Amino acid sequence: MPLAEGRFEARLSTTFALTEEGIKEIQEKISNSGGVRMNAVPPQLIMKLAPFLKGKEKNVRIILSPGEKPTQEMTALGRISVTKARVCADYKGIDANLGSIYFNDRLYEITWTKERIIEIESREYDKCVKCMGELFENAWKISSK
Repeated sequence: MPLAEGRFEARLSTTFALTEEGIKEIQEKISNSGGVRMNAVPPQLIMKLAPFLKGKEKNVRIILSPGEKPTQEMTALGRISVTKARVCADYKGIDANLGSIYFNDRLYEITWTKERIIEIESREYDKCVKCMGELFENAWKISSK
């Protein structure tokens, strides 16, 4: 933890003011990483990230939401499976889906509907990232491939 003004300080998360800011950061993170894990991310976001995933196919795993069908473009990006469970939330009165994008040191949580991405938040606290990464691995094991 860094020392700031005589006390320890740890950033746990960031909620992006604009979803495009979050998408841009995710694109940069993908560019600088060896691989990525995605769980229940909206298909339109997967396609926005596709150019940054090229060449990383061996280290990309994507779990699609229930009922989603992988397109030919998606299958070219990495290993694909489909989850059996929908993870959702009541976001200020809106029935929204929750998705996640995992890296070794950061987790991005995506709140979305079929029409739009509502919010992107990043988790930077290493224990949260590790725990959620383990959750992805368990979801991968039980998803349909």
